[in-house]
Amino acid sequence: SKHDEKQAIPSRARATWPSDDNLSSRLASLPQATANVWESSMQAVEPSGARWLLLASALRFSAGFAILVWLPSAIRASFPEDVEQFALVNSLIKGVAGSLSSISGGVAADALRSKGFGDRSAAWFCAASSLAAAPLWYFTLAEGLSFQVCMALLCAEYLVAESWLGPAISALQGSVPSDRRGTAQGVFSSLTALGNALPVGLGLLTPSDLTSGLQISVAACYLLSGLCFLLASSHLQQEVPHPEDASQ
Repeated sequence: SKHDEKQAIPSRARATWPSDDNLSSRLASLPQATANVWESSMQAVEPSGARWLLLASALRFSAGFAILVWLPSAIRASFPEDVEQFALVNSLIKGVAGSLSSISGGVAADALRSKGFGDRSAAWFCAASSLAAAPLWYFTLAEGLSFQVCMALLCAEYLVAESWLGPAISALQGSVPSDRRGTAQGVFSSLTALGNALPVGLGLLTPSDLTSGLQISVAACYLLSGLCFLLASSHLQQEVPHPEDASQ
């Protein structure tokens, strides 16, 4: 009967729900499980090259998220009459220039590796991308520019800056043992959370200081990340090992 079915549902739910003792034991094991995950993550990124790459990547994520969150506000303050036009142009720049740059960076990383260059070249590529993006970004928000020049510089900045991701991942995968690459990739992905710290910090600035704060902090992140990529390159392979060398 329907009455019996209604009574049977709670009984089945109670049958699958863990007992208080079982639940308590699982909760008690959480600190140890968390410690195990942390230890495994640290072991995965123990090589010095990997740690410099992760630090550089955290700085790049910080710069990217700061631009994503606060650039519209900075443009609104500098070009209040061009806000609607900026929304369209910015979408095109991110969609076209950003995508083209990201794909080109991955293709460049594969091309360098196919020619026998090791992971060091990928780190050099990332360093060049970051260091070249710094002045482009800084002048994007410089005073006295027209809206058209500002957008041209922003497009150039995207074309240069967004090429880092593919080579960085390639270098990271080559800098850690093969059985730790999945964990290293997980650590790399988790850096996106750390990258939100800069946008939060910029949000504490007054509206009059936001544009200059965004301009300087992002340029500084680019420069520091470029330095970290260069430091990482000193710990990476200069050439791809030949099959006969790898078998020895």
